[in-house]
Amino acid sequence: MEVSDSEFISIIRVKKEADFIHLKEMFLEYAISIEFDLSFQNFIQELASLSGLYSNSAGAGFLLNIHGISVGCIGIRKITPDVAVIKWFYVRPGVGSPKIKKILLESAIEWAKELGIKNICLNPEDSMASAVKVFKEAGFIEGIGKQQTGTVKTKFLGLSLNRDPVLSGAEFIKIRICGM
Repeated sequence: MEVSDSEFISIIRVKKEADFIHLKEMFLEYAISIEFDLSFQNFIQELASLSGLYSNSAGAGFLLNIHGISVGCIGIRKITPDVAVIKWFYVRPGVGSPKIKKILLESAIEWAKELGIKNICLNPEDSMASAVKVFKEAGFIEGIGKQQTGTVKTKFLGLSLNRDPVLSGAEFIKIRICGM
């Protein structure tokens, strides 16, 4: 899948080995840019397994490229047949308008729709206000409840892709922990 809103900006679905290298670089840049440790999300193990986690129907990775240079990324992974989770949404500071960030997010949402996913969820850290704004503008709603893992406090955001109610934060946590 390739989306372009100008001849200089493109969003590509990661499929080739070279693209997975760029995706890994963007995920690492994201990890460096935040103020907390991602070990509670098994970040290192995930980096070692990108092509398995973000390919085929298991998940998808997308790169935001400007003039052929990767400047942003998003990952989405299926955690049940009906639920996917957004991972590592990142655009370099000073690059990309809210419109470009929304297009990047919409790439992940479209992938989920194509697979018949019913709900997309994520747990952004409390300090990620600009990312939360992009998600809310795309229709994500904030669920009840927060989660704390170590020193990291997160909120719950969910998007229903059908007419069913969005999962609650508790339901999402149960799915992630129990694999249900």
